Amino acid sequence: DLKRWTKLVAAGKLSKQGLVDLVQARKAVAELAALTAAGKTQAAVERFRKGLLDLIIDSVFTVFL
Repeated sequence: DLKRWTKLVAAGKLSKQGLVDLVQARKAVAELAALTAAGKTQAAVERFRKGLLDLIIDSVFTVFL
């Protein structure tokens, strides 16, 4: 996209401010995607942690009771 947008600016079909707006919008989308991925990863880690703790607690009760 950046290559295409740069060509449009060079051809006078897109203003410099338009280019800045497009780049900032693309940056915001990328940041949102990264935050979404991080949130999904964090949720998966939390589920794993909880499952592991449950397994340890169940094992302790099975062994000692």
